Amino acid sequence: MARGFDHAVALKLASSGFGTFTEDIFAGEIPSRPDNAIGVTSQAGGRVVNLVQEEQIVEVRVRNTSYETAWDLASQISALLHDAQGNFGSQGIIAKMLAASTPTPLGRDSGQNGGRFEVIQTFTAVLKQGLTTTV
Repeated sequence: MARGFDHAVALKLASSGFGTFTEDIFAGEIPSRPDNAIGVTSQAGGRVVNLVQEEQIVEVRVRNTSYETAWDLASQISALLHDAQGNFGSQGIIAKMLAASTPTPLGRDSGQNGGRFEVIQTFTAVLKQGLTTTV
């Protein structure tokens, strides 16, 4: 697999209208600009479900100059990704995602103009590698 699951989830958010990949939606850490952005990170969850499935922990961080907007976006992303399944990438990654937490406000970051608001949510995803069927 050439790219991580965070890349596939970031593309899913972009294709669902949350923004543009690499402009305000990022796989990995969010750069210092733009102020309003979404970052997706993933890591192995430490558990292999069976020989063809693995668990990943996915973290979605929403940053915005408005607390209400950050919260609303995080809630909309939660609704999209919780209980999601299907093809999450060109490599045939079939996933079942469940929210592992509710959207959690982190407060303001150390950005300019008093900081930007951040809301984070964690999901657990079960991945099946190497399959080409879209569920």
